[in-house]
Amino acid sequence: QEPSSPPHHPPCPPQPQDAEVLSFLFQQVLDTCFALARRVEGLENDKAAQQLEIVKLKARVKKLENINMVKSSKLRRRKEVVIRDPEEELPSETPKVKDKGKGILIEAPKPMKKKDQ
Repeated sequence: QEPSSPPHHPPCPPQPQDAEVLSFLFQQVLDTCFALARRVEGLENDKAAQQLEIVKLKARVKKLENINMVKSSKLRRRKEVVIRDPEEELPSETPKVKDKGKGILIEAPKPMKKKDQ
């Protein structure tokens, strides 16, 4: 004897309402996909523009650093010419002190004798 199997039903054809719902959902998915693709493209364009700006700014920074380095080296050279040693600024003759040893003699107080107390 053959085992009994459930009766085989052919797939039912989609109803017109089901087809409309599926078509609507499919269109929504396509619209979302296109919107996301446009957004990705816009972000990629923004990224490329920002990378270009970064390259330009790095070049500008390097240029300004080079200009600053040249200016500072010129200033150092100029300062080296202007700066003098303190020894050179001293007059050739030092003023002589006219102290001939005359000073006020201050004696230490002597202890008082017992008689004077």
